[in-house]
Amino acid sequence: MLSVVLPTRNEREGVEILVHALASILDRPTGGAFELLVVDDSNDGSDRYLAERFAPLAPRVRFHHRARGTGLGTAIGDGIEMATCRLVAVMDADFNHDPLDVPPLLARFQEGADLVGGSRFLPGGGMPGHPFRCQGSRLFNLFIRRALALPTTDHLGGYWLAERARIVELKRRWELFHGYGDYYIRLLFAAHLLGWRVVELPMRYLQRLRGESNTSFRRELVRYSRVVGQLRRERATLAARLAS
Repeated sequence: MLSVVLPTRNEREGVEILVHALASILDRPTGGAFELLVVDDSNDGSDRYLAERFAPLAPRVRFHHRARGTGLGTAIGDGIEMATCRLVAVMDADFNHDPLDVPPLLARFQEGADLVGGSRFLPGGGMPGHPFRCQGSRLFNLFIRRALALPTTDHLGGYWLAERARIVELKRRWELFHGYGDYYIRLLFAAHLLGWRVVELPMRYLQRLRGESNTSFRRELVRYSRVVGQLRRERATLAARLAS
């Protein structure tokens, strides 16, 4: 029923706790029909530790280490390709994304949607403990929304659920999954061009459970701005490619 893709890099403690939490949370809403795909780009020895810890949990937990990992976007793309269930969800492996939000995403998708994502900027969402970062991210997401004429409010949250076959088909028409969080801007832009029913639910962006963030927001902000500019310029070309 549901594959959950968990990209990870050098955060063995958090992902191990998350896997056990998700296994407990998802058992009832999926009737036990789920798998957790840990796609690991670690270079600190975490891969050997996690492979050993997750081996007894197979086939519900599948661990894949990429010796030459090329970043978050490709890790997510690889995980989606490896998934075997009809639906696929993507979330961070550091507890910034609350595992308790997966069942609501699943329930809303089943009510009728093509893609369901979490938004920090809807009532009930937010980034507790980070008011200035939240406001900065809100403004940048507003810029993305207006520049690309999108109806969505959070284009960098990266917490979403959709039908795997449709994502794979989209991925083969246009390589979305590269870079860092900008992959999600491309995904939402493509979904909008195709007329998908995209629904957002409030999401609270939590504190990391362990370790340090792999994100440099200032550096990525430059990348994201360039991506938005490119998408804006190539809108007509991309629409024709996706429709073919």
